Amino acid sequence: MNSCYGGHAISTETNNLKTPPAVLIGTPGRIADHMSRGRIDPFTIKMLVLDEFDKSLEFGFKQEMTYIISQLKHLKKRILTSATNMEEIPDFTRINSPITLNYLSQNDASPENLKVKAVVSEGKDKLAILFRLICKLGNEATLVFCNHREAVERVSELLWKENLVHDIFHGGMEQEDRERYCLNSETAASEYSSLPILLQGVSTFLRSGTSSITRCLQPKMLSSTATAVLPV
Repeated sequence: MNSCYGGHAISTETNNLKTPPAVLIGTPGRIADHMSRGRIDPFTIKMLVLDEFDKSLEFGFKQEMTYIISQLKHLKKRILTSATNMEEIPDFTRINSPITLNYLSQNDASPENLKVKAVVSEGKDKLAILFRLICKLGNEATLVFCNHREAVERVSELLWKENLVHDIFHGGMEQEDRERYCLNSETAASEYSSLPILLQGVSTFLRSGTSSITRCLQPKMLSSTATAVLPV
């Protein structure tokens, strides 16, 4: 298995690709770049998985994904994963008769050991309200969810300005820093992808953004009863 992504040394990736892997994992931009330079043989690839497909479109990777799919002439299976339901699958995926698999049931909306509370506030910018909620919680271990790494950095900037010690965790950090911060954190601002690492011992979850976090939280992730506070 090999991985290719932005921020990773291209020389290392190029050397690894000299021996075609059984599984290749990467971001659309880096995969498309390697493919355009002939480092990836598209004719040997039989299965394509586009993870977080909705987010990839949202972040502007349509052109890269279109190019990648156009090069894969011998695909036998195409899989799209998404946290949201799409009204229409884009034509560039070349999926004609999709089969939808939904692993969520009506009972998955909110785990039994998770209490959900809403704090109503005016305006779109919830940063000040978020800080007041953190102060209200006192010394409880708290995890702040953010939709994007820019939001993580913005929340962190405010917390440091207010002399509130904390850690952050997002995909733009070096792996060593990410591991160190998530292991030591009691109050953390995080992207959703960090869930399995950071939930142990956390009693309160705060959301900074527009997406729900309740469906990301499964009962087995929570060691005891927890509370999710959502500024709306």
